[in-house]
Amino acid sequence: MGEAFGVATGALQVADAGIKLAKTLYDYLDAVRNANKHLKAIALEVQVTSSTLESLGSLLEDHDAEKLCSQNVLRDANAAFKGCGEAFADVDETFKTVIKFDPDGKASVSSSGRWVWPFKKGKVEMLQANLERLETTLLLMLSVLSFAREKARRCVGA
Repeated sequence: MGEAFGVATGALQVADAGIKLAKTLYDYLDAVRNANKHLKAIALEVQVTSSTLESLGSLLEDHDAEKLCSQNVLRDANAAFKGCGEAFADVDETFKTVIKFDPDGKASVSSSGRWVWPFKKGKVEMLQANLERLETTLLLMLSVLSFAREKARRCVGA
């Protein structure tokens, strides 16, 4: 009876390992299948962050902005700009081996890139979260500066 129990335990352990392996394979194939979707998501995040950078840069170009900005704000803005540049470079480096360009210039995940994608997916998710954090910082700065500019205009007009 003890021997049958040992065999049953062994069978259950092997079955558990098989189930875990199957899940890993399904997750891998799902990541491969959805690589283009993830590429589009990170591209959108880069685009939105770039638009926010442009808006903040335009606001800071205004001659009156110097009157509104403390050195701390300018230092923080510069640090955020630098962080965005580094994040963009990291995204570019991560995707260099994954992206192919069609003759019309449209980017997509290459065939070989699809198979390495699951290994890069975690890094890309981290990069995307970093971009989201930087974008939030930029939006906050943009809101504060816009508010300060509007308040200054009201004071001058009053």
